[in-house]
Amino acid sequence: CLYLISLSNDINNFKSLATLDINKCLILTLLSNELDNVTSLTTLNISKYLSLISLSNNLDTFISLIKFNIINCSSLTSFSNKLDNLTSLTTLDISKNFNLTLSSRELKNLTTLTILNINRNSNMTSLPNNLGNFTFLIIFDIS
Repeated sequence: CLYLISLSNDINNFKSLATLDINKCLILTLLSNELDNVTSLTTLNISKYLSLISLSNNLDTFISLIKFNIINCSSLTSFSNKLDNLTSLTTLDISKNFNLTLSSRELKNLTTLTILNINRNSNMTSLPNNLGNFTFLIIFDIS
């Protein structure tokens, strides 16, 4: 999707969509209302999305989301507390997002995580202080 400017609103009609991969988008800057009604997503992969500055305002509507990978999105700076309601999430990979900062508050409800990858985020100067709540964590990559 090198030159994709926006997602079609028709994507909201995909009520049974389970996996969405968005890769190598150079121009698309925002994931917004196009995904608001796609509540059946279990896997969302976003990578090499160089101009992404914000995630959907309603990311927390993805109540079925189990796996969320957002990798190498260099313009993304924060999740703005949009991870709070993703309580079914078992895998979170937010590696190589060089401008991303992450607070403990953003991870506080993600206690079902088994895999957490936060490597190569040069703006992160400390680890979230609530890591003790992740009792199911099997893989934790901070390299």
